[in-house]
Amino acid sequence: MTFGQWVRDQRESRRMTKTECAQRAGISVQRWAQIEADESSSKAGGIPQPSRKTAERVALAFGIPLSAALEAAGYQPDLPSALFLPDDGRPTVALGKDNIAHLPSAQELDAAMSVFQRALAAIEEAKKQKEEQEGNENTDDE
Repeated sequence: MTFGQWVRDQRESRRMTKTECAQRAGISVQRWAQIEADESSSKAGGIPQPSRKTAERVALAFGIPLSAALEAAGYQPDLPSALFLPDDGRPTVALGKDNIAHLPSAQELDAAMSVFQRALAAIEEAKKQKEEQEGNENTDDE
């Protein structure tokens, strides 16, 4: 089975359109169709091996581990871990079969940054008040 056939089978089993896949992968529908047709910008003849970037885009579209797409494309994964976006949209790192860690979403990161910024502002305010208080104590001592 070629990579293009594998991609088409994956898309059809998920009942996704080429347009949906292309949007999720951040590429044009025309480029997605070329991937499924095993076409490349290379005219060397035969079925070209897709680039790692193409495998990354396919993994992103399907929300699967990069290692699965790389394997289908004929690559051996470099790392035992893989970054992927499952259907819930939360970035996820798989470190082996049973060790999965969900990364914070953009909203969670924004919320954490907001809390951090408020805490930093409170610390700065407390430092300022302490300095003023110490300044007042020094003028009282004189």
